[in-house]
Amino acid sequence: MWCPNRGCDDFQATGEPGEYRDEIEVCPKCGARLVHERPRVVREDPAALEEGEDAGLPEEPLAAAASFNGAQDAMLAAAMLRANGVAAAVFDDSFGVDPRITFGSRVSVIVSERDLHAARTLLEQEAREPEDEA
Repeated sequence: MWCPNRGCDDFQATGEPGEYRDEIEVCPKCGARLVHERPRVVREDPAALEEGEDAGLPEEPLAAAASFNGAQDAMLAAAMLRANGVAAAVFDDSFGVDPRITFGSRVSVIVSERDLHAARTLLEQEAREPEDEA
């Protein structure tokens, strides 16, 4: 079992995800739900991503990890995944279409099929965590 959280003490100390025995389900260092497959460590240049360059997705089969009603939520989710070591990109199939006729369009967060389980686990954890009180 592996910790998918790049903010975990293990990852911060070693640059690699923490590995645990199969019977352990939650990371003892950060509390993240462990995943069965070792998360890929993606080291990308954040400045390049801000300029709209390649999101670092591998040339292998891709899958939608989640879809959202708006691009902003999808971009936040993709950024969170990238911060946790999962290469992710946003796909909006309404691009270039008149916005008056795209009612109900969905914006997807795309990841490698191999990272799909880790991405969905991270997204589910994010959805369950209460927002910080301001």
